[in-house]
Amino acid sequence: MPGDVTAEAGTDLSETPYRVGIIGCGRMASTMDDEKQRQPGRVPQPGVLAGAYGRVDSTQVVAAADNHAERLADFSNRWGVQRLYTDYREMLAAESLDIVSVATHAHLHAEMTVAAADAGAKAVLCEKAMATCLRDADRMIRACSEAGTTLSVLYHNR
Repeated sequence: MPGDVTAEAGTDLSETPYRVGIIGCGRMASTMDDEKQRQPGRVPQPGVLAGAYGRVDSTQVVAAADNHAERLADFSNRWGVQRLYTDYREMLAAESLDIVSVATHAHLHAEMTVAAADAGAKAVLCEKAMATCLRDADRMIRACSEAGTTLSVLYHNR
């Protein structure tokens, strides 16, 4: 099935993890858990993308992109990701990514999702809101459908 990111029977995912790239290395990708830890009675769980991927044996964050160099460096120091880009397009061109997470401002989601699908990602996980207008949402769906890319919008805390 096009866009299917499940492993074939008999594949040991611990030996062949999905290569993940994250676009946008701020709060949702890296630091939101710091806020949650300060809330009394809250059960700790990974709410940030890098932390969640780190707890899944079948995924490995191999690259990250953010147009703010300082935030990118902080992300690298916190999560150990070494392949860093200040332009997400360069990351998509240079890396062979299976999964791309888009964690930027909503008005950028369509452009980045379409670019990830065009670059051959098997899946794009986009933070909410999916888009700022229906035209962009339709464009994202169409691009992913045509490329055989699974598109998912993350609403897990809603």
